Amino acid sequence: MVSKSLREWLRVLEQDGVLKHVGREVNLEHELAAVGKKACGTYAVWFDKPIGERLPKDNKIPVVTGICGNRAMFAKAMGVSAREMSGTFSEAQAHPIEPVVVPPGEAPVKAVVTRQVNLYGLPIPVHHEKDSGQYITAGVVVAKDPVTGQRNVSIHRLQVTDKNHLGVLLLPRHLMALQRMAEKSGNPLEVAICIGLDPTALLSS
Repeated sequence: MVSKSLREWLRVLEQDGVLKHVGREVNLEHELAAVGKKACGTYAVWFDKPIGERLPKDNKIPVVTGICGNRAMFAKAMGVSAREMSGTFSEAQAHPIEPVVVPPGEAPVKAVVTRQVNLYGLPIPVHHEKDSGQYITAGVVVAKDPVTGQRNVSIHRLQVTDKNHLGVLLLPRHLMALQRMAEKSGNPLEVAICIGLDPTALLSS
């Protein structure tokens, strides 16, 4: 593994000459996704100035796309050759490493607790012409099993339905099972949505 964060991985892509910067304004509605799709598989793209109807005019948050757009990028992120990817991944699944749990005060990022959530303050694109709104497409959902306390990690496409709600399609897999367990108990399902992870975290989810 050559990076432990998205920032580190972007530096690797920059050094390899496969990260392109777009300095001009790019609209979140269709335009950004179209440019990203055109480059995906060849380049990752860093959009410095996303703009949108609901996005604050003083937005400073960039958008990156295509950070693992081909097998070579995934292999580089894992620190192996493309031929070794499958075997390395299977070996990692068979022998998982226990996570290191640290006290909140020692965590590399700090929690900001608020109920004043405004999803419109994030540069979330409208990807396709027939999409019904903005979608987070690489959101990793970490859900807590209401019985065992174990965590399930999975990628889901999340639709922004208003400034503080997201919609998600649950298929008959782990997350749906956990949601049904929580619903049956009358309690909300505890989840965290992680955005901006490195390729190995995306792959393992």
